[in-house]
Amino acid sequence: MALTWPPPADLELQSDAVTLRRYVSSDAPELADSLQDSRIWEHLPVELDGPRDWDAYAAKGAATGRWPFVVRLAKPHDELPVAAAVGCSSFYDVSIDNNHLSIGYTTYRPEVWGTDVNPATKLLLLGYAFDTLGAERVQFKTDNANLRSQAALRKIGATQEGVLRQHMLRRDGSYRDSVVFSILRSEWPVVRSRLGG
Repeated sequence: MALTWPPPADLELQSDAVTLRRYVSSDAPELADSLQDSRIWEHLPVELDGPRDWDAYAAKGAATGRWPFVVRLAKPHDELPVAAAVGCSSFYDVSIDNNHLSIGYTTYRPEVWGTDVNPATKLLLLGYAFDTLGAERVQFKTDNANLRSQAALRKIGATQEGVLRQHMLRRDGSYRDSVVFSILRSEWPVVRSRLGG
């Protein structure tokens, strides 16, 4: 059975911690304001520096099948109010015939690093990918220098499969090796339990 794609344009995923909705142009000013810290972009191939950058990034992604979700708080966190935009994460590299997709291009403002925001976001995206879209495999790729991301993927039970050598150019012109992780449908119940689902 082929992967069901695309999701409905008005899709909203919600938990006690976060709400995810597809990026729209009106999100750009808040995301640009929220995600200014340079540490956010350290391991990503782009750095978005304003509303126009976000719109161009979304348009480029749409042309390649990337589906970005804006991550908003469903409860207050420190001084951040409910519904504050704290990050973005995407479905991409969708293969309908082979029943798999990737989750990535994930950014969060540092105030929510190490909190329940990322696990809650992963739980919603993985749940939708496996339980609604019918994915058999979900893949993640991260810069080999991004040890924090790799540790987070191992913690939820993703399997490291290998390294794609000189896979992508960094913004400084150097090549990055990408570490590949995956979760299979058969592994999803264990991962879901680790994520608190």
